[in-house]
Amino acid sequence: MTHLQLVPCQKCKNWFDLNDGWGSKKWYPGTVICDKCYEEEEREIEKEEEIEDLKMQINDAEDTIKNARNILIELGVDVPTVVWTPFY
Repeated sequence: MTHLQLVPCQKCKNWFDLNDGWGSKKWYPGTVICDKCYEEEEREIEKEEEIEDLKMQINDAEDTIKNARNILIELGVDVPTVVWTPFY
């Protein structure tokens, strides 16, 4: 027979069975949080990872454009010195 071990969630303070909790990866490392807060934390982590991925894609695209411009210049193509980029 499994005994319930009720504990308060570090994040929301709601009580839950410790066996139903999840280890916090960001907010409270080394601490078990409730399922609801764990899902919220996971969404936040995924959002931050997506933001970082998109920033890296933008940086890669900027490097690609810079390299392509330099090659065009070396090939004698008249390339504008200012290239419009969207404000972000």
